[in-house]
Amino acid sequence: MENIQNKLTVLEQDFDQRLLQDYPGLYRNKFVLVDNKQTRLAIDDVSCKTSTSLSDGIELLLMSCKGWVEVYDAGQLTQTLSLKMQSFLKALDRKKTLLVFPGNGAKIVEDLLLEEIDLEGFSRVSVDVQRKVSANGNVSRVEVLDKVPIREKIKEMKPNMIIVIDDVIMSGSTLMSLKEAFPIRGAEWFGASLMALSPTQNKKNGKPSGVEGYKSIITPIVYQGISGIPSLNSISTLIGNTEKSQQVRDTYCQKYVQDRDAFYQAIRSLQ
Repeated sequence: MENIQNKLTVLEQDFDQRLLQDYPGLYRNKFVLVDNKQTRLAIDDVSCKTSTSLSDGIELLLMSCKGWVEVYDAGQLTQTLSLKMQSFLKALDRKKTLLVFPGNGAKIVEDLLLEEIDLEGFSRVSVDVQRKVSANGNVSRVEVLDKVPIREKIKEMKPNMIIVIDDVIMSGSTLMSLKEAFPIRGAEWFGASLMALSPTQNKKNGKPSGVEGYKSIITPIVYQGISGIPSLNSISTLIGNTEKSQQVRDTYCQKYVQDRDAFYQAIRSLQ
């Protein structure tokens, strides 16, 4: 067992070094190599929004599943992200910097960031996006649904810096779609997220890295699977009442749940 762990540590260090060489603009605190055949990832983005303990419900949810689920707390990730962003933001012209928050996951990050960091003076805009998911569960493309708010903001302030802040950067489709939808001459684009899939993994699968055209990406954790892309879901999506949440929940149940009754009991207790 110890020998296997040592091999994984060496492999993790090797992947991390390659990432540093290939993507020097990817600023992270930690690189995590995941045995994606045995382990899945989750972000607990619900406990930080309530004073009521949800640990029993989350534990039941995880115990109903096969294998192991590594859970990261959104509040702690946001604290780490805010520390990484503070010095960077201080150097910017706030009147010429636009912060873009795409989708529901980014809204949670925005709310948490406002508790951790001073964003006064920065222009902020939320953007509705629709992520098209393929049959294998991966995001195939992202459509920007309402372009008017961000267009008006761009026209008003003429930014020279755009920072896209999301909960997770996975395929990079959201980053690419936003940059293509709003071309701004001379502006520099940056990304930030609570977690990010290694762009090396995207390239390995014959896809774009997902960070093309972005000067740098800031994130607490970069993760990569040993033999494939690890599953990563937010708790809020798994327990949500939207059609998207229902689809994600059904797919998750089919793939990973071994005790359906316990799984749905946990979902009801957390809703």
